Amino acid sequence: MTTLMEAGGEYRLRFIVEPSELAGLRRRVAQQVRLWGIDAVVDATLLCMTELVTNVHRHADGRCALRLTTVRDGLVLVVSDLSRAVPVLKEPDWESGSGRGIFLVEHHAKAWSVVRTATGKDVWCLIPGPGDGRAAGC
Repeated sequence: MTTLMEAGGEYRLRFIVEPSELAGLRRRVAQQVRLWGIDAVVDATLLCMTELVTNVHRHADGRCALRLTTVRDGLVLVVSDLSRAVPVLKEPDWESGSGRGIFLVEHHAKAWSVVRTATGKDVWCLIPGPGDGRAAGC
């Protein structure tokens, strides 16, 4: 069984974001994280992944690449798209039906950032591992 200490497990997907297919995507990602034996990070991973992928649907053209990588301190999630627009952390309007994505990532990940690429950007976050006090959903 792969553990976080062994690090280096990687899972990649390329797809076009369709909201009707998010449930299936969440099942696939959850299954992979469980195969790695790190069930404690499933909920936070799915929340962050859903928020970042939804941003690709809303603010980019929907073409997306997703990468999960096990690392010593947890799990790195990277969502890539073809837009150069960078998400901004802001206090959400709690009356609105949207606008909380990066706020939720900020509160469920140990760290997050954006890296501009030649073709768009990578938004990454570090989901803390089971030994970290934030691992169970922060």
